[in-house]
Amino acid sequence: MLAWTECLQMEGGSKGWLAHLRTGLHRTTAGAVSLPRVITPESVQTALTSLQANMETAIRMDLLCNKVEILCFRELWAASTGKPVLKLRPYLRVRCHNHRVALTRFLCGGHGLEVETRLFDTPRVPREQRRCRACNDDIEDVTHAIFLCKRSGTLNGARERFLANIASATPRIPLPPSQDKDAWTSLLVSVLERADLVDDLARLAWATSVAFKSIDNMDLMSDCED
Repeated sequence: MLAWTECLQMEGGSKGWLAHLRTGLHRTTAGAVSLPRVITPESVQTALTSLQANMETAIRMDLLCNKVEILCFRELWAASTGKPVLKLRPYLRVRCHNHRVALTRFLCGGHGLEVETRLFDTPRVPREQRRCRACNDDIEDVTHAIFLCKRSGTLNGARERFLANIASATPRIPLPPSQDKDAWTSLLVSVLERADLVDDLARLAWATSVAFKSIDNMDLMSDCED
């Protein structure tokens, strides 16, 4: 009882956890929910019930507003591109599970490359210093790993097969200059929308994933494959 009395006294000067709780409730619910001045088990339960109802209403309104925005955007997108927004992209239809998972991880940042993993170092490593562990020629990001790193003979072979398929595809996708990283990134985006090529891209993504997970043995891999 003494501790509770001290909390109430501190609250008068805007100090203590009780004052912070009142402030947080007021800000979170825009004043719709607040603790009563007289704190009892019944008043606390009433406040919890009101908070729950307020949260559910806020979530419903957010979903409703977002739905309207998505519908409006879909009409604009369809009018300008002829493509619907809400559909499974070709890369989600890749037939091989392992290949599909590898490609999706690259797209979602779950690939374990230096550009992502070093982001969480303390202190944070600047992006330009997150160099490729295999060749040290560039930042170890998705485009470099899939298209530009030449260290692994196994990966080089998988990449050559992929590029051969690209070259024979119809309509044809022109291959970028060898070291134009932005152009290779654009190629990646283009192939993601091609149902006839995305399986090949996913196979290459899987080979890339395997190579970079075995980064310590990449010299041996290269020697065996060359």
